[in-house]
Amino acid sequence: MSSLSNIPNPIGNDPIQVVERTVREVPCPNPECDHKLDITSINYGTKIKCQNCDNITWTPTYEEQWWQKTKGFVLSIILSLLIGVAGSIGGSAVWESYNAEAAQEQAEQPEEGG
Repeated sequence: MSSLSNIPNPIGNDPIQVVERTVREVPCPNPECDHKLDITSINYGTKIKCQNCDNITWTPTYEEQWWQKTKGFVLSIILSLLIGVAGSIGGSAVWESYNAEAAQEQAEQPEEGG
């Protein structure tokens, strides 16, 4: 049997109301338990009990990581662009320097003629 719910068959012209719900789950801190605890509507710091192993814990605080925040994401994109540009400029300078040295060495060698 599939875990997907049945798609409703609307009758009439009334639109279907869709509600999106974000579910936050944390794993049970007991290493012998693989149950997940739903902390969606619980304030942080609240004591909760695992239904599977009866382990008592508290809900952790949720803080967005730097890459989840828009400002940090935009800055990381700009920084990666600047690193790429600097790498291209540096690579071009090294390449030109190498070619100039090779051309100078070739110019200093006497031509061997028959």
